[in-house]
Amino acid sequence: AAAAAADEERERRRDADERLSELEQLLAEERRMREWAVEERENMKQILAYETQKAADEVEFAYTEARDARENADVIEDRMEQLQRDLDAERAVKKRRDEIFDEARSWISSELKG
Repeated sequence: AAAAAADEERERRRDADERLSELEQLLAEERRMREWAVEERENMKQILAYETQKAADEVEFAYTEARDARENADVIEDRMEQLQRDLDAERAVKKRRDEIFDEARSWISSELKG
């Protein structure tokens, strides 16, 4: 009976050791999973930070491009207005010149007749 009890005790200890070993393996696996999750979270934070900065840079670039385009459009518009004023002035000078020539022709014609 004592031998049977000793065998039974050894069997329980062996089972307990096996369960303990399994629990240690599960604990180690859980620890690895937590470490992996922490690493993944850090990677995701870095990716998010990178993507956020990239988007901010793209928005800033688009804003700068739009501002530059508007400034260029303003310069072109100012130049077009100046060209129109120059053209209007040139037409006025030509019109006045034609009027003077017409007056001169009339005067010459009247002098030649008279």
